[in-house]
Amino acid sequence: MHVKACSPSQNNCTPKLSVRCQEMLRLAQNNLYYRTATSNKADDFVDLGMAENLLTQELVHERLEVSRQRYRGNESSRYAEYRGQETFRNAMANYYSQVLAAEIDPETMIAAAGATPIVEMVVFAIAEPGDAILVIAPWYPGFNTDVGARTGVSMVPVQRTIEDRYQLTAEALARAKHEASAAGKRVRGILFSNPDNPTGRVYSQDELLLLSNFAKDHDLHILADEIYAGTVYEGEFHSFLRLQPDSHHIHVITGLSKDFCLAGYRVGCLISNHEGILQSLAKLCRFCSISLDTQYLLADFLSDADFIKFHISENKRRIRSQHDFFAETLRRLGLKFYSCSTGGLFVWLDFRQHLRDATDEEEERLFSMILEDCHVRITPGQCCRAVERGFFSGLHYHLPRSCSFGWGDVPYCKYPEWPVYAGLNLRKTVLAGFRMFCLQGLPGRFTQDTEGPCTLMRIWHVCEAVVVPHCYPKPCLALLQ
Repeated sequence: MHVKACSPSQNNCTPKLSVRCQEMLRLAQNNLYYRTATSNKADDFVDLGMAENLLTQELVHERLEVSRQRYRGNESSRYAEYRGQETFRNAMANYYSQVLAAEIDPETMIAAAGATPIVEMVVFAIAEPGDAILVIAPWYPGFNTDVGARTGVSMVPVQRTIEDRYQLTAEALARAKHEASAAGKRVRGILFSNPDNPTGRVYSQDELLLLSNFAKDHDLHILADEIYAGTVYEGEFHSFLRLQPDSHHIHVITGLSKDFCLAGYRVGCLISNHEGILQSLAKLCRFCSISLDTQYLLADFLSDADFIKFHISENKRRIRSQHDFFAETLRRLGLKFYSCSTGGLFVWLDFRQHLRDATDEEEERLFSMILEDCHVRITPGQCCRAVERGFFSGLHYHLPRSCSFGWGDVPYCKYPEWPVYAGLNLRKTVLAGFRMFCLQGLPGRFTQDTEGPCTLMRIWHVCEAVVVPHCYPKPCLALLQ
């Protein structure tokens, strides 16, 4: 007998869910960050919104196989410390001492099943329901759920703009603090990511000191998400752990998913000198501890000093190559983007000129058109609380590079999970569709413009000799044929 499931928001769905759970589901259903296309043909789509790093996947998996052969799992069936086994924390501390260029004591670390629960646990530990956290915007869209879904804590944006090249200022921090106070909210901390998600910008030492001084002046905690520290491919990365190693108000959050293509292993960690925070999370990790199998496996993996040294360098090289490739592709297609990214997996796309007006509704319209008709998923800026409409976050590594694009080929990035596109120049087709859709509805899109050749001829120049899959959207096919 088939029983039809009811929607959690329906009044006739019994027994009913709690009000707070219904509210969480409502917010998730209305959030563009979680929206997928209406088509059920997943192979048709390229997801430029999922922050996974698979660029060194084959290297990591090959080395993991060595660790699997060494580990027999004889001790993994027993209970263990919620905060992580000592051998695992020692291995993590040694690794992050290299990546963050700071001496790290394993006793200041808490390991948990991903960076996401660590953010929530720290917020739970420092704030009461109704309090607020200042979050530097544009921010990682997942923070919307991580910070407030279950804690009852709200987020107040510290706004930056592209005109200021997304630099952090004392005025922006003061305005956000004043806004929270005017709304009757007690501010308990500041959350930010460095390198910046979604812009890819790396904070300067002066900005970090500004942030630290502001937090000290107002008795605030700092939650520094440094999970992308290992992806900085240009310039110097400044970790709070190196700038202020003895501070008790700074809590660094990181994890292995971005550096080692290990998102599915769910490994995150907190590094803090605050004894109360460490004690609290050691107890709260009861709900999100890492399996012993995973800990033993990764402890051996991280102990290979030669491999780790090679991987740190090679990972950055591949990330830079992929970023530069995506940036050059966008330039050839006439698409604008923020050009000061030096870390992370992101390209901050500037599509303001393709909006009819600067509203949430117009940005959502463009997002839906690109998703449904171009079969490309990107993240709208409004999900990141960007102050300006028309910006989108795209992950550069997801753009396939398995065939020549006319200016070089990098064979290491392989996509065996996309057999339907075997032998097809998918990236050309996708970007042609991208370009077509950004220009759809604009006057004179097939006429001479300020960039020289007409739009259609520019697309053909980039997509010469393209092979188009039969399943690709008709609007794109019409443009390419």
